[in-house]
Amino acid sequence: MYRRPATTPVKSAGFTLIELLVVIAIIAILAAILFPVFAQAREKARQTACLSNMKQMGLAAVMYAQDYDECLPIASTASPATFPGENGNTIRTTGYWWITIQPYTKSWNIMFCPSLGKSKGYPKSGSNTGSYAANYRGAIGRRVAVSMASHDQPASLIMFTESRLRWNDVSTSGRWGYYAVAPTMRFPESNGYWWHIEFRHQNMVNIAFADGHAKAMAPKAVHGPMPLPAPGAGIPYDSATQAQKDHWKQWWNVPRADGRVD
Repeated sequence: MYRRPATTPVKSAGFTLIELLVVIAIIAILAAILFPVFAQAREKARQTACLSNMKQMGLAAVMYAQDYDECLPIASTASPATFPGENGNTIRTTGYWWITIQPYTKSWNIMFCPSLGKSKGYPKSGSNTGSYAANYRGAIGRRVAVSMASHDQPASLIMFTESRLRWNDVSTSGRWGYYAVAPTMRFPESNGYWWHIEFRHQNMVNIAFADGHAKAMAPKAVHGPMPLPAPGAGIPYDSATQAQKDHWKQWWNVPRADGRVD
């Protein structure tokens, strides 16, 4: 009589519960390590796009000057002007620097920083630029035209940068950019906290210089010997050290060589 040989039970190819838990734990650890790297990479890409915006604005200002007797655009004029709002509506305002250079950039969308997004970073009015500001006390004039020839060191003179409306306001509205920016000093007519640079790219800021080039800079490079201001505070110019005044002159041209504070 034929008898079938006994067969050895085949072990299941599936994972045990412990093995599954180990795999899940490894995946969670890798995700915790890699996700911040991905987030930093995305922010770096946004910073690069923002730097491209700054580069275009800087070159546009230089091209404007070539058409207007070597004079850079004025920060703010009384001339009527319009620009398309975020939703396509027409916003009426006056002649601000960023509207003046638009014919040379051919784009309104370079006026918002990708890290802020269009809803927060796009201009809401002539003065509320959303993302960017001009050094209107040194590189360009607030109410008068400034000649490029008056700048001794245009390659180190800040012209446009990323801005924040109020230093001591962390609300959404307070973080909107203002059209003008000045160093952390207090002028006689100013309470010292209205115009500030915004280091929004992993503690870096993009800056366009008066010769048209642009680059990212760290707080120490921008402020030099100037301490970062306390909320609502500024440094009175008359009480600043000579090193601070020298730094302001190099990077901001404040006060300008002609002695004007527009």
